[in-house]
Amino acid sequence: MRMRVSAAVVWVGMLAATLAQTPRSPAIEVASIKASGNGTPTLMIEPGGRFVSTHNAVRLLLSLAFGQPGMGLRGDQIVDAPSWVNTALFDITIKAETPADLPVRFVPRSPELASFLRVLLADRFKLAAHMEKRERPVYTLVMRNGTRLGPDVHPSSVDCASEPCGTKPSRECPTISCLQDIGVTMDQFAYDLPRSPQVDRPVLNRTGLEGRYDLIVRWLAQPSAARRAAGVPDVAQADEVSIFTSIQDRLGLKLEATTAPLDTLVIDHLERPTED
Repeated sequence: MRMRVSAAVVWVGMLAATLAQTPRSPAIEVASIKASGNGTPTLMIEPGGRFVSTHNAVRLLLSLAFGQPGMGLRGDQIVDAPSWVNTALFDITIKAETPADLPVRFVPRSPELASFLRVLLADRFKLAAHMEKRERPVYTLVMRNGTRLGPDVHPSSVDCASEPCGTKPSRECPTISCLQDIGVTMDQFAYDLPRSPQVDRPVLNRTGLEGRYDLIVRWLAQPSAARRAAGVPDVAQADEVSIFTSIQDRLGLKLEATTAPLDTLVIDHLERPTED
């Protein structure tokens, strides 16, 4: 479907002023939306300013559209959305009117993609929303001992412009009880920490550390009842290690429980899109 619409048009009356626009709003030449069955979810930006999303729910698009690059909004930061945003899957294609406005990048780290998704959501899903600060339980990530870091964190030499940065499975980190981040800021590492089931709330970076780092943190915990039923063996008590302990001993950092105001996207209106 030819769309030729700019953010300046669709945002009027659709989104509150708190959802800031980019200095130059992008225009979408073509947008296609089709309902999708179950399949392997994919996200990619292709040459020519083309974004393709298959088998993904709308909550993911909302997260990418209104979160920082590399740090989409967490599930509890999107409220009052209809239940279908979690269950209805769509195949979506966007083609930028000016391809240079949407260069090829690893999707979660693309700073340009969010503005295109905001245009699409407002025009095709009739999104009306606003941002609020809501007080929530969080952990803050702080230095344990001044500026001294542990042995499993190092300044990164990875060029994130030419290769993906972020969470990386590897031989060093092959299990679910391990998190390895490559070329990330401390903000991004803090965002990734709730991948561990032991970290039951969002994490905010308060380390004061700048730059990018390579980090790895390991932990062992007793498996859930569901995992035991699936044959996952128990962990010997002597081997059980908390991620909180690992962060202190191996990274020289610390998680502290507190509360803090978090950006929260409040959905005022959202419709299922017409397909094309």
